[in-house]
Amino acid sequence: MHWSEAYLGRAWVAGVYDCADLVRDVARDRLGIEVALPSEREWRRMAPDRVVELGAAWARPTPTPREHDVVLMRVLGARRSLGSHIGVYAEVGRSGWVLQNLAGAGVTFTPVERLARIHLELAGFYTWT
Repeated sequence: MHWSEAYLGRAWVAGVYDCADLVRDVARDRLGIEVALPSEREWRRMAPDRVVELGAAWARPTPTPREHDVVLMRVLGARRSLGSHIGVYAEVGRSGWVLQNLAGAGVTFTPVERLARIHLELAGFYTWT
């Protein structure tokens, strides 16, 4: 059983449990890290500089993600966006996957190369500091 299966099927609930909440849960449960990530609803209201500042306190960019690293995504084609969606990286059978919490779907598992099928693109991978 892969560690991610413990999170699959959790519901996305507006204002209660979103993508940032899932990432916080995984960081706490799997790595023992307590992070102060803004919720998705807060993130969308922040200035881009503030988002970068908060992110730098917890993670740094990496070109080679590992289990439990952060995956920052944005809406497909929104190249100017720093990212508006966050998930957790996992490797299953030598392939990269994203554990994420999506409105209307809840917690799902998506291959990195298939993000475009759900209208998302990779903004970057980040490892916990």
